[in-house]
This record gives sequence, structure tokens and C-alpha cells, in this order.
Amino acid sequence: MIKSFQDKSKLLIIKNEMINLFINENRYYTHLYISYQFAYQLHLFPGAKSCFSRIQYLNCSTSIKNELSDGLLELCKSIKVLDLFIEALNNNDGIIRLIRGQRNLSKICLTTHSYSDVYFCVALENSLIEHVNTVQYFKLTKRSNTKIISSFVNLRGLEVSGCLNDVLEWNCLDDVSLPYLEILRVSKIPFNTLISLIESTNGLLTEIRTNTIFNVNVLNDEKIITKVIHQKCPKLQYLKIMLTYNDNNLSEFESLLNKCNYLDGLFITGNVEFDWDELFGVLIKSSPINLFKFKFSDAPSLESLKLFFDNWKGRRPLLLQFGHIDNVEDLIEEYKARGIVKKFNNNVSFGEGFEGFEWI
Repeated sequence: MIKSFQDKSKLLIIKNEMINLFINENRYYTHLYISYQFAYQLHLFPGAKSCFSRIQYLNCSTSIKNELSDGLLELCKSIKVLDLFIEALNNNDGIIRLIRGQRNLSKICLTTHSYSDVYFCVALENSLIEHVNTVQYFKLTKRSNTKIISSFVNLRGLEVSGCLNDVLEWNCLDDVSLPYLEILRVSKIPFNTLISLIESTNGLLTEIRTNTIFNVNVLNDEKIITKVIHQKCPKLQYLKIMLTYNDNNLSEFESLLNKCNYLDGLFITGNVEFDWDELFGVLIKSSPINLFKFKFSDAPSLESLKLFFDNWKGRRPLLLQFGHIDNVEDLIEEYKARGIVKKFNNNVSFGEGFEGFEWI
């Protein structure tokens, strides 16, 4: 509707009045999302200081206008969570000044569209390293240009993802030490990098989520990943892991179930069919007492699923998700009535909900 106005002076008045509805001395905000094209100098509006002095979460592009970033620096000193989208061009050094002006930065999420602006990315990462004593969670969507992850020795959570072009260039994680790490989520990184990350921890990991690990030899490397996990992660509660069928992989997986006694939720993905009866047999025999939440990207036959349910009798009712099983409704209702199944989702897809540990 605003776009239909022809008188630009009236349009400006309307825009300012709309902003005044949200920025005044009677309002305050803790979360701020700034769109790519937003160009207003927030600090010049009456009441801006009372509105934005308590901002704890900021989401914006690194190419926001310099006047806006300097205004944010004047208003916002207590940002705890910083969610940045790093552009290929026109990145603003004011973002770096804003970062340096924070007192209690604890969570950083970097979404990088391109490696084009290397100079800016290095300067940005170096400014974040200045907050090494307070940062506890770090996420980046492409490999870093510095040793920033190695600097964050107090990390409790780390999320890293790469791309096919990065497969040989993750030396930024060489010699990393993460003794306090509790949450590890990785995607599209090399096999040896995943092993290095897990081995760098000190037994406190409670969640590991892996997705698309490069350079994995199905016959040998999956076994190595599983072995490192059960050796280094005695407190593990949630695990997402790829499991393809062969005797060595299944044997090491059984060792994981026996040693990770706090395991509560398990998400198994795989691109090679495995013997469901044998897998279910291992789960029946070796699952720790707390484990009753299962998620599978693939799906078994009705016969295999029925056998699993029959053998699960006497344990905590199951929370289950599968890719898709045809004509399963009657079977599920039967075993719900018998107290074997509590909740069932028959549509785990590669969209929303596929990545995480959501057992609704």
C-alpha cells in the first residue's frame, strides 16, 4: 500500500511514524533482526537507547550500512548471541567495531556465502577471538580462515559444515583442543576431521550429530568413527550416525550401546540397506535402559518391525520415527494398545525435522 504513494515527502512521514510506533521510550527489545536493505540510523530516533540497550540477540548481514553499525555500537553493549550473514562483497568494518564493543558474547553463528572477501573474514574472526573467555557456542557454515576454533577452548557447543570444495582444506582444525565440549554437530567435513574433533574432547560430549561425512570408507571408517565415539563419549545422550551393514560395523555399534550407558535418543541414517532383523536384535540385546527414542532415515518390513515390538516387551514404550512404511497403521495401533509403542511418526523426510532429535 505504501508503494502506491506518489508524494515522496508524505511517504517518508508515514515510514517515520511507523518506526516511531516501535521505537519509543515505552518499549524495549531483547532480540533484533535487521534486514539486508534496512538503512535507518536507529540511534537517532527518540527513545532508541531505552529500546535497544537490552538487546541480547542480533541477526544481521555484515554489509549493513556503516551508520547503522556505528549506531548499534552506541546502543548495544550486551549482545550475547550474534548471528551474522557474511556477504561476498561490500562487507562493513563497522561490524568488527560492534563485536569488539561487546562485554558478554557467548554464542556466535556465522553463515558464509563466499570466500571472496578473505581480508574481511580474517579481520572478523580475529575480532571474535578477542571474546575467547566468554564464547561457549560457535557455528560456521564454511571452513574458517584462522585458528578461531582452536582459540575457543571454553566451547560447550560446536557446529561446523563445509562443502565439497572444502574436503581437503580443514587444516584450521589441526591440533584443536576442546576439553569442555558437550555438543558437536558436523556436516560435509572430512572423515579425519571428525575423528580429530571427537578425540579433542574430554569425555563431556552429550550430543553428536553427523551428516554427510566425506572420504568415508564404508568397510573400515564407519567402524573407526563408532569406536572413537564409545571410547571418548561415556556421557553421550543423543547420537545421529550413519550405519551401513557389515559385520564389523554392527559389532562396533553394539560395543557403543554397551558403553554409552546414558544414551537416550538414537538416529540412524544409511545409504546401504542393512539386515533389519539383525539390527533390531542388537538394539534389543544391548540398548541401555534409558534408550527408547529411535529415528531411522530408512524403513523395515512389517515383519521385522513386528518382531522388534514383540522383543521390546517389558521396556519403556518406544518413541519411533521412520522414513515411510506402507500399511503400518494397524500394527502401530495394536502395539500402542499393548503399551509397546508410545508415539510413532511414519514420515521422516529430508526436510524439516530430519536433522534433529525431535521425538514428538
